[in-house]
Amino acid sequence: MSADKLFLETPIQIGKIFGRRSKDIFDFLRDKEALTSNYVLMEFKRTILKDCILLYSFLKEEKRLEDTFRRISELRDFEHRTASRISLILSKLSENNTLEYEKVLNKLEDLIESELLEYFFYRVNLIDETKCGLANEKVHKNETYSLNLRCKREEKKCEIEAFVLKNEEGFRKLLNELQTNEEFKGVCNVIKEILKDHKKARGRKNCWKIGDCIISLEAPKGYKIFTTDHHYKQICNSLEKEILLLQDLKHATTYLV
Repeated sequence: MSADKLFLETPIQIGKIFGRRSKDIFDFLRDKEALTSNYVLMEFKRTILKDCILLYSFLKEEKRLEDTFRRISELRDFEHRTASRISLILSKLSENNTLEYEKVLNKLEDLIESELLEYFFYRVNLIDETKCGLANEKVHKNETYSLNLRCKREEKKCEIEAFVLKNEEGFRKLLNELQTNEEFKGVCNVIKEILKDHKKARGRKNCWKIGDCIISLEAPKGYKIFTTDHHYKQICNSLEKEILLLQDLKHATTYLV
């Protein structure tokens, strides 16, 4: 039995449910000690749970699958990643040739109301370093579903300032290592800003932009960050933390999450 300890970041948590290799992920995690965080839960909610809610609203408004596909196609013009995730959700819901309006709607209701979070927490322990209040927000249902994930700097719903203070050394390491890579220019600009004023870490504008850095700093030593996102390589190297890419496992394939 493997003694590997793994820290699951957001795309892996999504991939457990909707990835083309979801079974591989579950099989691989079976004999591992798995950990995730409240911050990852927030990202999970603001991406895949929000997308399920959006797809549900499309279905209710359009009344037909054909018109829902058209809405998704139109969405690609200005929200490509959201549209891609929604298409992935629809693909998963239509497994075993069940692409019927009522069946899709019912499956989606089950996902939104319980199954998504059941998958998220299955055999995984949770840590909470940022005390992100959005992670605790609940789904509400009237004619459709809603989820309040508003995050403004002036509305304190977390302890991200204290997290930055505690991890100043780590953020400085990241800044030193990442600023030579143009791909991380926006991330480094935010890190510079929050190191000068920890309050600037509050709010979605800055906090969400450095999410991968926050997650990497959260991961305890001794845990490999399990991910599908190659950006974590340089981040983890900067922090001297181990990383495991799903793509590097046996029978790796490329898929979208």
